[in-house]
Amino acid sequence: MGLAINAKGTVAGVDAVNKWDKFKSFVRYQSGKVKTFGAPHINGDTDALSINKDNVVVGYFETQPGHHGPYIDYGFIWTP
Repeated sequence: MGLAINAKGTVAGVDAVNKWDKFKSFVRYQSGKVKTFGAPHINGDTDALSINKDNVVVGYFETQPGHHGPYIDYGFIWTP
């Protein structure tokens, strides 16, 4: 699901292969090339929310420390 698009036509969003997967973020360039990414060593989603003219993406990821208790959200900046 694309959530943001910049003036160059590059789209940022989130996707999962199937309903049991955690969401990963992606960037789809105007050329059709797709780059997927997720925060390393987490057990939650990585959600891209916005993209600027330089294809820098911001969003958040969530993790559940020790796989118990509530998820904790953290912001991220991804640079191509």
